[in-house]
Amino acid sequence: MTSPKQVLTKIFCDDPDQRLETRNDDYPSEKLIVDAVSATLDDHPSVWVNQEVNLWSQKASQNGRLVKPQEALRELGHPLQPDIDLLCGKLTSEGRRPPFVGIEAKYFGKYKGIDDYQLLPKRVDPDGNPMGGYYSGLGQALSLVSMGLDFVYLWHVFEIREDIFAFDSSDGKLDREMIAHHRDILTTYTDQVIEILREYDLPIGYFAHGLVPKYENRLLRIASYPREDIKTSSNDSDTPIRKLLSQTILE
Repeated sequence: MTSPKQVLTKIFCDDPDQRLETRNDDYPSEKLIVDAVSATLDDHPSVWVNQEVNLWSQKASQNGRLVKPQEALRELGHPLQPDIDLLCGKLTSEGRRPPFVGIEAKYFGKYKGIDDYQLLPKRVDPDGNPMGGYYSGLGQALSLVSMGLDFVYLWHVFEIREDIFAFDSSDGKLDREMIAHHRDILTTYTDQVIEILREYDLPIGYFAHGLVPKYENRLLRIASYPREDIKTSSNDSDTPIRKLLSQTILE
């Protein structure tokens, strides 16, 4: 049976635009890309998926009531942060099974710059305000590792808008030099993330894509570091958070 990790790698690396159904939206967002992956995985016969898993809600579900913050933190020994953008695992004839695979998604939908070169991607918050650099989501991904998930991935998506490119006034064509600058910046961003993961041997895989709103939110693969050998520490396999997820999501 195909593993959830193999399914994700195929979706993200093998023609993602054909595999991920991103709806038409003039104002793409983080929710758009998370919805796309969730819908794609939900249609796969061997994978289950939950979107925006909130640990406080899971704890309330387990107890049948809301739990005071101090009680939950004392019992679980974890801040119960962040929400898990996407949590998936193996679907069998007997129902939902591990492994627990978590994805932390970050969408870069704004651009800043120097001297009119608006080419530096910034992550945006739910209200569209720029708030983070190339390292966005790395801390959250590390927190997912601490929960006892089996595999964790960080996913960056960079909006690629036509208006960030300059036009040559003589023939109306895109400025090829500006395109090269933009490509180099995205490569530097993604290479640096991969270098951090590799240098410190962090148990986190990484995928990066560009999203083009003008062409029906087409997805273009920029970088991938799927880490075929990736697995979080077996010492974390029995954490209280993992037990909580097993009881509320698998059962």
